[in-house]
Amino acid sequence: MSLSKEMWIDVLKDIVDTVMSGHKAKGKLPDILFANMEHCIGLDYKRPYKRAGRIFYKPYRNHYDTGDGDSPMWNAMVETNLARKNAMYHLTIAGVCLLGRQEEIYIYNPESGHMRNLLWDGKELFINHGVYCGYGCWIPTTKKEIKHYLLLTDKDTDALVSILEDEGWIVKQTYGGCTEDGQPFCHKGWVASQKLRETPEWSKAQKAEYERLDAIMAENRNEAFSEEKIEEVCMKKNYELELYKLIMQPDEDDPDISWVDEFGWICGEEFCVWVNLLFFKDFMERFKEIFGSEVFDEGGIHAKIQDDCVYFALEDIMEGYGVELENVFPKDKYKH
Repeated sequence: MSLSKEMWIDVLKDIVDTVMSGHKAKGKLPDILFANMEHCIGLDYKRPYKRAGRIFYKPYRNHYDTGDGDSPMWNAMVETNLARKNAMYHLTIAGVCLLGRQEEIYIYNPESGHMRNLLWDGKELFINHGVYCGYGCWIPTTKKEIKHYLLLTDKDTDALVSILEDEGWIVKQTYGGCTEDGQPFCHKGWVASQKLRETPEWSKAQKAEYERLDAIMAENRNEAFSEEKIEEVCMKKNYELELYKLIMQPDEDDPDISWVDEFGWICGEEFCVWVNLLFFKDFMERFKEIFGSEVFDEGGIHAKIQDDCVYFALEDIMEGYGVELENVFPKDKYKH
């Protein structure tokens, strides 16, 4: 029996949950899905390679032709951001990540080496960081973050940054200041240029963000903003900012250090982080500094230990602090 698109969407959510929690998805439907994904990027033909104990694969293609028109499975993948479609179907970065986790292979961006094809991905990354993550200020995006989010090699990262700079889409920026205890810090990276901020794509993203914020404001429009309410809002914002810094850039003196290997929304329902085992103690100590020892009340934090990281979800933990995770990491921009 063939499944409808809606049925495949439910199947995909289960598969994504299973794979992103550190397990392999097994069964007939996962086998069909991953066989199609492998064929899309040529993994069923070209062998991956091993280096320093890890397995890598550089796709030589990224297209799938169903031949007989629309495919319910592939349309469901488009709906869940695992694929995109024009004349044929193509895996997105999210789709590549899912396949890589299932097969335990680090798969590079299929567009690696094709800088013109990567250009929009690069521009979209800076639009997202500028519109959704800026909190009114321009926080530079580092080379490590560009490489991580776009699944690029160092060579391709340098080439993409060079094109974005040469065409005037991004500019170098240094962001500095002092910590609460008076220690100076300096972050170096790139931010969106005025040229990028004047594009229709930026305006569209900004409009969507304004509408989202307006909806939040509408809920509180009739509330009286007492001193207690203002203090509550400020504290909530501080929690959100500190959480963002903890995940994105925990060491203000060294912007290239990251304690979190991966993070994001799984099927738009769970926001999860994968903390590197080498930095787990540092992460938890800072986590306790931000949220207090009561964060471990009610039985502690439920987590899963994997080979090189510890994985746990944040929604239930943050609920008691009034932190709106989607405000910090919008679901449509931080899909895992």
